[in-house]
Amino acid sequence: MPVYNTDPRWLRRAIDSVSRSNLPSLGTLHFGRRFHRRGVRAVIEHYASEDPRIRVIFVAQMATFVLNSNSALRLATGEFVVLLDSDDELPAHALFWVAKEINDHPCVDLIYSDEDKIDIGGRRYEPYFQVRLESSFSYVSRISSATSASIGAAS
Repeated sequence: MPVYNTDPRWLRRAIDSVSRSNLPSLGTLHFGRRFHRRGVRAVIEHYASEDPRIRVIFVAQMATFVLNSNSALRLATGEFVVLLDSDDELPAHALFWVAKEINDHPCVDLIYSDEDKIDIGGRRYEPYFQVRLESSFSYVSRISSATSASIGAAS
């Protein structure tokens, strides 16, 4: 989860949505840059102090989203990684379904999902249903999971 100047309320919701997962082997990695928005670093440090699964790395230099994501991916230790933005919020069951797909199809390299937006009140709107992967790779966005090996080969 690369973090830049995300509104702290959205950042909390994103971290909470991942932390609620009941997957025991789940680990999270937050990769932060310099923050201009007040409170962002404090939110990250609070969660890291409360949950040992959360690893945080702060970098001094400014970098693009892609560079931060690639740096974080190099530090990931799991067989699968899930990519999220710092303002994404997962439904409570999302990671369960990713894990189920991995268990049901152990040869899978990539899993992706549909997405919709959530307003401040928690109401979902603008559902965006993904098309088949063969149509266009650009449709792979919110909750995307891939094997660490396949990502390593791509970077």
